[in-house]
Amino acid sequence: MLTASGLSVAHGTRVLFRDVTLTLGPGRRVALVGGNGVGKTTMLECIAGIREPDEGQVHRPRDLHLGYLPQDLTDTATGTVLEEALGGTGPLAELAVTLEGIGEQLATHDATADPRGHADLLHRYGEAQSRFEQLGGYAREAEAHQVLAGLGFAPADSHRSVRELSGGWRMRVALARLLVEEPDLLVLDEPTNHLDVDSVAWLEEALVEGPSGLLFVSYDRDFIDAVAERVIELSGTAATEYVGGFAEFVRLKPINVNRGIYPLPDNISFEEGSFVEPLACVVRSTICRSPACSRPMCSTTSSGSRWADITRTSYRIPASSSARTIAARMSCRLSTGGTGK
Repeated sequence: MLTASGLSVAHGTRVLFRDVTLTLGPGRRVALVGGNGVGKTTMLECIAGIREPDEGQVHRPRDLHLGYLPQDLTDTATGTVLEEALGGTGPLAELAVTLEGIGEQLATHDATADPRGHADLLHRYGEAQSRFEQLGGYAREAEAHQVLAGLGFAPADSHRSVRELSGGWRMRVALARLLVEEPDLLVLDEPTNHLDVDSVAWLEEALVEGPSGLLFVSYDRDFIDAVAERVIELSGTAATEYVGGFAEFVRLKPINVNRGIYPLPDNISFEEGSFVEPLACVVRSTICRSPACSRPMCSTTSSGSRWADITRTSYRIPASSSARTIAARMSCRLSTGGTGK
């Protein structure tokens, strides 16, 4: 179990967060949310031991195995995709490289011209293979192939050099390495940034079914809903914890739209200090398309366009509704005047 107590970090005179305390128990999956610049990445770095807080401390048990995925990679991998995916498995990764190297030598060695050398290579290969099997290497290698496939890699990509890949695909390799490694605690900073829809869906299932505890930052509301059991909001230098996913967090916390965690489109505005039901923060588009609309919830801007003033209407969110469903229902209500069902 990892515990953080009294964490405070400031950039110059600006305080990011102050006196934050949290506990990450075994298997617990926690989403860290908040607006841009509130210190989410800084918080993850403190938890992962990348940086020290200005005040407070993080207690990590000696035997805690923590894996961290930053937003941007700073190191350059030199191996193949498969080698890097197995890179967090310690001796297994080294044996996999040894086996591949000896295998390449056997493929090019002339056994007729150098029978003793060939026999020596076969002996070394047999010893390495036996050790690899004892450590469960082939099962772990099969798992690595499965993880890579889930993250969008084709079978032929396993033997490609990571150096050949774009930045986004290198991030996928780094994520695969952590998933194969299965640390006690995963700390992931926006893990879905470089993933397609299918890969995100696979990752959701992998994180929920995996053994690792999880602390992550994401702006993907459906991903948060699918994965998180708790949500911690960083706002106004404080951290507040909510039980449940994003929809439950939205239901429990009335949000001031002017400082909302997930901003509404620019063409929707609200009076300063106005509070609305939490539904507001998950609506992507609530434009009224009819210039002749006379519904009281709609107003005309100075440019003559129409926009829906949802501060005048109360909406409540079922705890079981996903953010995507809520947004769709809200959009339907505003565009049709119906019930949204």
